[in-house]
Amino acid sequence: MPASVAVSVYDGTETLDSSFSQTIGPGESAQFELNGFLSLYESSGGNVDLSLVANSSAGYAETSITRSVANANLDLLSISPTWQGSELQTVDFRVQNVGDVTGSFTATISVRGTEAGQASYQVDGGQTTTFTYGDGLASGYGPIYTVESGGDVPVEVTISSSSGSVSKTATKTFGDAEGSISDVDTTFIGRAGQDKSELSSVSFNVRNDGGIPLTYDSVEIELDGATRTDSATSTQPLATGSERTELTSFTDGIVVSDGSHDMTIRLTRDGETVASETTTVST
Repeated sequence: MPASVAVSVYDGTETLDSSFSQTIGPGESAQFELNGFLSLYESSGGNVDLSLVANSSAGYAETSITRSVANANLDLLSISPTWQGSELQTVDFRVQNVGDVTGSFTATISVRGTEAGQASYQVDGGQTTTFTYGDGLASGYGPIYTVESGGDVPVEVTISSSSGSVSKTATKTFGDAEGSISDVDTTFIGRAGQDKSELSSVSFNVRNDGGIPLTYDSVEIELDGATRTDSATSTQPLATGSERTELTSFTDGIVVSDGSHDMTIRLTRDGETVASETTTVST
């Protein structure tokens, strides 16, 4: 005689989903589909043992659904920093998950041994995904790092997850800033009847042919043993391959005897000389 049959799936004593009843006649079969609301069951890894039970007016039948689910297992395959001049703009890195379940991890970006940023990501089970750090809010929508001194600059990416930590490093070498001073022009004001003149202003061009920006905050002029210091026209770094004109003037100029003299121009940053030039000037 026909039987009314409903099918349910259990995780232990918890009902994951149940079907509507179907009437099945003698010698007939029926197909049931259980899929839950979004998913029937999601494993975080390990052994899965579910029970499938068919209840009917004639009794019930039970079978087991078993599977071993591999935990998330992450590996850092490669990293690729993108530089724009001396500025580190982004870092791409490829992460592989050889497990069956989604793996969460934290990526830490370090430059020259100092942490420059950190963000959290996920990679699905069985997938390899390329992520980019430096193209959003996590990095402040600006450069990740700006090189201020020449030499090797290692960029390290470390991913940390429940499966451990893995790091990779990519290194780029930068030359030092190379400032040159040219086209020096001076203004002397003669002192009547004294055979002497006073240096009132100096203008010159500054060019940076080095591998990183040239930064200086003061201009120092030395003439006949006397020194005057003035603030730089701009404290913004001078980019590689760029140049600008500096104009330095003094309220207490240097007084020298009329004739030719050696004059030294120094560009300094925090008191340290970053570029200098000695030239002969005449009153």
